[in-house]
Parts: sequence; structure tokens; C-alpha cells
Amino acid sequence: MRIRRKLTFTFSAIIVGGLVLLIFFLNYLVEDYLTQLHTDNLRRNATAMEQVLRYLPQNHFPRSLDSLATSLRHSLQVRVTFLSGRGRVLADSDVDFAQLDTVENHLRRPEIQKALHGGWGSDQRMSRTVGQPFLYVAVNPRRPIRGVAFLRLAMPMQSVNKTMAGLRSLIIIGGLVILTLTVFVTWLMARGLSSPLRRIIRAAHAIEEGDYSTRVKYSGTDEIGQLAEAFNQMSEKIEHDVRRMRTLERMRTEFIGNTSHELKTPIASIKGYLETLLAGGLEDSKVNRKFLERARHNADRLQLLVQDLIQISRIESGEMRMSIRFFDILELFRDAFNDFKSQFEEKNLRFRLEAPEEGEIRVRGDRERLKQVLNNLLTNALKYTDDGQVVLGLENRRSWVEVYVEDTGSGIPAEYQSRIFERFFRVDRDRSRAVGGTGLGLAIVKHILSAHDTEIHVTSDEHSGSRFWFRLQK
Repeated sequence: MRIRRKLTFTFSAIIVGGLVLLIFFLNYLVEDYLTQLHTDNLRRNATAMEQVLRYLPQNHFPRSLDSLATSLRHSLQVRVTFLSGRGRVLADSDVDFAQLDTVENHLRRPEIQKALHGGWGSDQRMSRTVGQPFLYVAVNPRRPIRGVAFLRLAMPMQSVNKTMAGLRSLIIIGGLVILTLTVFVTWLMARGLSSPLRRIIRAAHAIEEGDYSTRVKYSGTDEIGQLAEAFNQMSEKIEHDVRRMRTLERMRTEFIGNTSHELKTPIASIKGYLETLLAGGLEDSKVNRKFLERARHNADRLQLLVQDLIQISRIESGEMRMSIRFFDILELFRDAFNDFKSQFEEKNLRFRLEAPEEGEIRVRGDRERLKQVLNNLLTNALKYTDDGQVVLGLENRRSWVEVYVEDTGSGIPAEYQSRIFERFFRVDRDRSRAVGGTGLGLAIVKHILSAHDTEIHVTSDEHSGSRFWFRLQK
């Protein structure tokens, strides 16, 4: 059963039960109110009749008392009974005067007993005399009036029941109208609750079928709105994770392909040189040493590639832990400058250090990993700069320092600048292999700096050099 039907049925059942109880309660209250209203009216009339009795002529008494009872019966539309102090019926508007002797004594009637002890009393019951249900009210004057000790008025309950039947019909009709309106409103409320839930279910099925961009539109701030918002956040995260997984899968496929290709080249070269030597070249003094040197060069290249692959794999998997602490970056700069100075001199390139020569500047980071970043950037600049200079520099700011490496090399075309930090990406593959690059140096730089919550940037003009820079917190 759908939740809309469940809610409608449940609320309707509760409301029907409540309305039934309300109708019974209202019926009881109205019936009690009408009974009390008629009781008070009868009591007032009985009290007023005391004055009438006082002026009743004494001649033809008690026949005149019977006439008074009959007259009051027609004017008040009630049954009138006069009783003596011992309960004998002296006159009754509904009993023939000649038959009064056959009427039983009324002293033990409940309303008479109440009037005897409290001045007045009432009761509802079936009349033994006329055989109809009546509401009785009896009044006991302080002193008997013309021998009358009790004045009793009785009203047929038929009139009360008729009034109650009309009111009961109105109550039932009103209850049915309220029930109809309530069921309709409940249905609308249940629909308002179930509609967004159905949208969430449809969205969940859409995600299950692969549509991760599905979102639930709901503007409310209630619990369903919170559920919709949580669902949207979850689907957004799933979409992000799926995209990331697809990207990683694509990168993994590309990585495997690139790695296979990069490994295949030096392995094929080594295999070719060795096969040539084994085929007789080993005995040829003109080629044996040259081929062995080339084989060793490719083995070194292969070793470097494997080392870089292991390192980038450890960084990406989180196996390589960063030892973040404060250290003097100027000391690191001076060490890097001294390590590369001779290499730049061998290539007839100017190598300048743009940083304070004395003092210290402390930054947060892993000194050894940042040293590797500088080594990779300087190695990259050395390989791709044929003329001019390379600068290792630092700009000191209040809360951070900016580290940069500038060169006057071949530069990077604009369309490739966003891809140079990808693994194995090369702008010029032939030259990269010629200078011995693995294609992983800048990717390693990117990952190390990412672990330091910073990024590597590049600005470059083709044929005018490049500037690589990043920032470190102090």
C-alpha cells in the first residue's frame, strides 16, 4: 500500500473515531442540556402555580382543583398533578376525576421523595398511570396550600426526543461534512508528503541506472526538505566520485599505456645492442664499446624511469609520508645552487640566485621533498635551455614566500601549458628522450606541492622561456 493511501486511511480512521466519540459526547451534552432546560422550566411553572393555588376558590373543592389541573394542562402543554402530604393524588390532568381513587399512592415516587427532603425534585421514567415516558418535576411548598403538599408537572419525553432527533441529525450531517472535508484535506496533505518522496525514489532509480546528475527539486525546509537536500548532496558526491573514478581509470589506462611505451623503448634498445654484440659485434673493437655504452645509457634511463614510477606511486597512494616542520629555506636554496652550479657552467649557461645571502627565512614543509621539487625544476630548466640564463629566486612576504625558477629556454606553447604536469606528457617527445627526461618530473613536483597544500604554476611564452613558481606558508 502506498504511503499516501496509508496516511489517508490512518488519519481518516483516527478522525472517524474522534468524530464518533465527539458525536456521542455532543449528543450526551445536548440531551443533558435540553433535559436540564425543561426541568428548570417545569420547576419555574410549578413554583408559579403555588400562587394560583392560593387564590383558588374553596367552593366545589376538590373538583375545582381538577379543573385547574385540566386548564393548566392545555395552557402549559404539560401533565399537572396535585398530591396530598401523604402522596394521595388529589387531581391529575391526564386522569379522569372519577378514576382518581384507583390511582396508586405517589409518595414513594423519586421526584416526590426528593421534593419531600429538598423542596423540589425531578426524575425520568415510564409513567405507570398513562404508559408513556415522562420528565417529572415536583415542588414541595413550605406549607400545604388548600391541602396540596406537592405540585408535580410532567412533560412527555417524546417532545424532548423529537428535538434531540433533529439535533442529532444536524450533528451527524455536520460530522459527515467535517469528515468529508477532513478526508479531502488529509488526502491533499498525504499527497504533499508522498509526492516529494516519490520524486526521491525516482531519482534513486535514475542514479541506480547510471544517471548520476539526477537531483530532487524541493524548496521546503521540513524533514522531507532535509532528506531531499541530503539526497542531493549524496548524489552530487556519487557523481563526483564516479567522475573521479572514471578519470582515474582513464589515467590508469593511459599510465599503463605510457609506462609500457616508455619501458619498451630502453628495453628494446638494450636488447638490440646486446643481440648485435652476441651476433659478432663483441669481437669488433669498433662497435663493442660504443654499443655497451649505449646499452648502459638505456639501462640508466630505465633505472631512472623505474625510480620515478615508484616514487610517484608512493606519493599517490599516500605511502610516502611528508615530514612537515619549520626549516630555513635560504639554506636549501644555497645547497641547490651549489649542487647545480657546475652543471650550468658546463653548458655555458648563467645561473643566478635571487635570494638574501645571509640570515634565514623559515617556512613549513618537508625539506627533503621540497629539495626534490627544486632539483626537478632546475633539471627541467637545464635540459630545455640552450642559451641565456636560469634563475632560482625567492620573494619574501609577511606570511608566505614565493619560490620561482626562470629560464630563457624554448618556452611552452599555450595549448600545452595545462598538461605539462601530467605523467609522461611531453611537448617535444624527441627532444625529451634526447635529453634523458622520463616525463614524470613535473608530475612529481605537482604531487609533492599538493601534499603541502599549495600548487605549482607556470607562465611561459614560446621561444622566450618559462617561469615556474609556487608559494609556501611561513
